[in-house]
Formats: sequence, C-alpha cells, structure tokens
Amino acid sequence: MREQAVMVALTESEPTEYCLFLSPFSHRHNGYELVEEYLNGPRVFFPMGCEGVPKIVNREQILWVKSPREHLDGPSFEIQEASIILELIDGMRVEGMLEINRPVGQSRISDLLNDPHDYFVCVHEGGDTVFVNKRFIRQVILG
Repeated sequence: MREQAVMVALTESEPTEYCLFLSPFSHRHNGYELVEEYLNGPRVFFPMGCEGVPKIVNREQILWVKSPREHLDGPSFEIQEASIILELIDGMRVEGMLEINRPVGQSRISDLLNDPHDYFVCVHEGGDTVFVNKRFIRQVILG
C-alpha cells in the first residue's frame, strides 16, 4: 500500500489530516491507485489513519478530501476543465477548475454531476485537488 496524506472534512467536524492507504495497482492505468479512484470506487467504508489511530470512515459522511494534485505517467487522458464555484450545504465554497473526464457528447457539467457512478467531483485549486462529495453540493456557479 502507498500512504497518502490528505485533509478530510467530515460532516459536523473540522477538517483533519488523514492518511489514505492506496492500492499498488490501479484498474485504469499502470501504477498505484489514485485518490480519485479510491474515492469513486465501490467502497462505502474507507480505511484511513488519523493521528496514528486506524479508522474506517463512511463515504456518506465525507464532505471533501484535499490532496496534492496527482499526475498520471503513461497514456494521457483527454480532460476538460471548467471554471466553477461549488457551494456546499454548510456554506463553504470550493472555487477552481472542475475536471471533466467524460466521453464526447456526455461532457457537460450537468452530465458529470448527474453520473451515478462517481460520488466525488475533482476541483483543482492551484497545486491541490479537492474531491467534493456530490451529495453535499447545494449549487454550482459557473465562472
């Protein structure tokens, strides 16, 4: 496993540093599992470490996860980005570039938000990526 330090905001909690345990194998590319794959995979409960204490966190309680931006080595993906502001149900705003990695003809922002297979959307804020749980998005403001 590869350990990845991230900031995690759980419902009704202050953001806290956690450690994710990523698989050495990805089902989509060569190399380690990415944070996006970890969050949008089939798991409902995520093994994580927090201050040296092992925990298992319910996906439905995660507002967002912030990690350093990851780059794939190997084949490139055609990824579009759109400037947006996500307003969450707690009033927090996440502003940046929304990553849209979808087939042609299904690459509207509404297509991404309504896709039942992905639980989190990726927003790039400078050198970091914030993975926002779609369940907690109140509205999207297009920029």
